[in-house]
Amino acid sequence: MIISEENKSFLWLQSRTGSNHAVQIFSKFGFKTRKTTENGYIFLELKPVHNMSYFSGHEKYTFICTARNPFTRLLSSYKFNNKTVDWNPKNFQDFFYHRFKLQSLGKFIYPFMNRTPDYFIRLENLYEDYQKLDFIKNSELNESGDLSILCKRKINDTEDLKNPEGYFTNEIIEMVYEEGAKFFDLTGYNYPF
Repeated sequence: MIISEENKSFLWLQSRTGSNHAVQIFSKFGFKTRKTTENGYIFLELKPVHNMSYFSGHEKYTFICTARNPFTRLLSSYKFNNKTVDWNPKNFQDFFYHRFKLQSLGKFIYPFMNRTPDYFIRLENLYEDYQKLDFIKNSELNESGDLSILCKRKINDTEDLKNPEGYFTNEIIEMVYEEGAKFFDLTGYNYPF
């Protein structure tokens, strides 16, 4: 669990959504990893962990979540999990059907069972989305221009796929839209290619 008591907020860093970048930003605003122990809990330095659980009283906290277009997030997941395989549409499609059966695809795109985030920090709109959080908008980091610079900096620069739109069959596109309809509505994402 990632939480900032001073900003009464908690954060979920979803995998393949720029979590390393988010750690750089949110660590400057008192966000820490809260770990449960036998005697209660302790706070640790913020790291890009991707698991999340709700805690007693979470309703009184702002829920922030990192996000990314589901289509490019799927490609990023494919590349991350297949570093030694030749990246091509056939291998992606095999990966997709093996890993993302309908039920798990829905949870990958829209995993929010008990509560929808109050704010999404979309990888494609970092600066704009950080501005929606008053504690960041009114900060020295923003006013100095450093936030804008950090938002333009790419942290995990992986080789881009040639012809990424060729990885998605019409069937996969329909499955993604069907399973992620609520997420697309909330975030304004669409097919990016």
